[in-house]
Amino acid sequence: MRMLLSDWARVADFYTITFKAGWFSSIGPINIIVNLIDDISPSRNVKMYITKNILFLAFVSLFSSTEVFSSRSIPCGLRPRGTLQLLRRKRDLQPAIIGGKETRTHSIPWQASLRNKASNRHFCGGSVIDDIFIITAAHCVDETALSSVKIVLGDHSISREDSTERTYFPNRFIIHPNYTKDPPENDLALIELTEAIEFSDAISPICLPTARPSSGQSCIVSGWGSTRDQRSIHWEDSSDVLREANVPIRDHETCSNQNHWGPLVTSKMICVGNSHVGTCFGDSGGPLFCNDGGSKNYYYLAGVTSFGDGYKNLETGDAWCSNSETYPDVHTSVESYIAWINSYLQGPRVTDSLVERLMQQMTVLQVGKFI
Repeated sequence: MRMLLSDWARVADFYTITFKAGWFSSIGPINIIVNLIDDISPSRNVKMYITKNILFLAFVSLFSSTEVFSSRSIPCGLRPRGTLQLLRRKRDLQPAIIGGKETRTHSIPWQASLRNKASNRHFCGGSVIDDIFIITAAHCVDETALSSVKIVLGDHSISREDSTERTYFPNRFIIHPNYTKDPPENDLALIELTEAIEFSDAISPICLPTARPSSGQSCIVSGWGSTRDQRSIHWEDSSDVLREANVPIRDHETCSNQNHWGPLVTSKMICVGNSHVGTCFGDSGGPLFCNDGGSKNYYYLAGVTSFGDGYKNLETGDAWCSNSETYPDVHTSVESYIAWINSYLQGPRVTDSLVERLMQQMTVLQVGKFI
């Protein structure tokens, strides 16, 4: 049914009741336009025409799941049981990460693999925390070209393409503004994707923490990083399958004293692991996740893998990871950065196509003929 001019006039009369009351205030561009309308104090006819276009954008935004952020009600931090891979080559039958094991397929659905777009080489890990954001270590992306990276989700074996595997591309790297490489502080970055993630049993977000894990608590690290703590490994070698290891949370006071890491470890870091158990090259940016211990049995992202007692020689390729009692692995504490993370996660998500449509609609507002 075509709306007559008088119908749109009645719609314009409800401008204050609807838009000024904030019914669509969560949609950023629309809210901005409403404020602009107030500033220029247009005539009733102009307001009627603008309201017509705003209604169009509002309904597109509210009901288009492919162009605007999807529901945030999806459960986070749930681990599917998964299955064990039965077909493994002999070279895979070695300790996982360092002192761990191969995961059950897709049992860590928030695990992300950062790879070189051209070679498919895995170089860092990450975690899904939202339908548009991946969290990783700043040192993974601070000197990396945006166009050279792809993010693979729902994967288990790098060499074999899984049916659940999905590839996404970065729209931008958001590196923490206070990140420093040496010493490694505030080693955290968000990767905003070019499109929303399609969640499934193999791909889902992990919960963000409400508190730090307690000392002695058993948590889990995961990744495709190097699997041996020997000097003979090549620093670019990585596991073909996703692996995990249980690691205890170390006491911060002990980890930061002079007999261990000293002042290099700050209050915004978490130390984990025992001797010969932990992360290695290629696990950087990946998750340190802990169970909440409650009836809901969910996992939260306690840390992002940052640094440890390792060595690599770029000329010879020799490398080793000690994972020692004296120098345990160090992770960036996610709980310390919740406000910064939420500043990007919260608020409207409008994709490029919707913005283009907005601009197209605004160009037809020939205000002059109504005044």
